[in-house]
Amino acid sequence: MLKNFLSQVKQFLIWAICVVVFLLGWMILHVQTNYLVDMYPSTDSVVDKAQVAIVLGAAVTNGQPSDALNDRLLVGEELYRKGKVEKILITGDDGGFHSDEISIMHKFLLDREIPPDAIIVDGKGYRTYESCRRAKQEYNIETAVVVTQRFHMGRALYLCNALGIESVGVTSDLQTYVRIKAFWIRDLLSSVKAFWEINRDRAGQQAI
Repeated sequence: MLKNFLSQVKQFLIWAICVVVFLLGWMILHVQTNYLVDMYPSTDSVVDKAQVAIVLGAAVTNGQPSDALNDRLLVGEELYRKGKVEKILITGDDGGFHSDEISIMHKFLLDREIPPDAIIVDGKGYRTYESCRRAKQEYNIETAVVVTQRFHMGRALYLCNALGIESVGVTSDLQTYVRIKAFWIRDLLSSVKAFWEINRDRAGQQAI
């Protein structure tokens, strides 16, 4: 009797694990592939002019942008100079969460002679979700070109579009990054959280 019961429990657990793995895989696939057609490899591929280029923050090292952040800023600058966007919205950590990305991003653009009134500064974009949410709710952004690396782009576009910003993206992979495999793994796992947050918000709105 006990042996039969344990066998049934084992089968149930195996099925439960399979279901969970399937659901997690589906969430990741949904987030990562939903906006594939809106990911562009260069600024020249952008057809419609947008309000802003949303340049998402990344790590800084010794007071300088990391390689990834440097490349994002360069692409954001290029979008502005080519007239693809009206302004550049830099969003990231102002030091309240980990390190001050925003001051370094702002200085980078000013040093490259981007007009101060063409830069929108959001120092409370501590996560990609918050960056997109605040762009919509705090800065009234309706259209945007999101600038980040390819490993991050699927999730960023999913979040920004789901939060009400009509967005396309230009990938900023201008070089090979040392920890690219780790970045991909982290972002794939973060896709589950992105899916949860968006659909939790939608469920809450429907309940209201």
